[in-house]
Amino acid sequence: MRYKKEFEQMLDRWGEEAQIMIALEEMCELSKELHKYLRIKRNPETVEKEKRDAIMGNIQSEVADVLNCVKQLAVMFGYDQVYKIREEKVERTMKKIG
Repeated sequence: MRYKKEFEQMLDRWGEEAQIMIALEEMCELSKELHKYLRIKRNPETVEKEKRDAIMGNIQSEVADVLNCVKQLAVMFGYDQVYKIREEKVERTMKKIG
């Protein structure tokens, strides 16, 4: 896994509790930006292009933050098992859509 050593260093430096709090904060920030996106998607003509572009940029940034946090959480809680479960869930969903 890319950055595993770096994520472990972050955990050693700041501890699990701090990193979990950061993950929660980042997920909230992504949620907020996604809500904004859904609002403008319903009425795009009411929002100027610059604001739409800014929201898209914010979403991209927050997705990157959340992905980093999620990978760090996987390191914390058993990376191999987390990704095994992830694969099982993707396969199960693919069977459903078929």
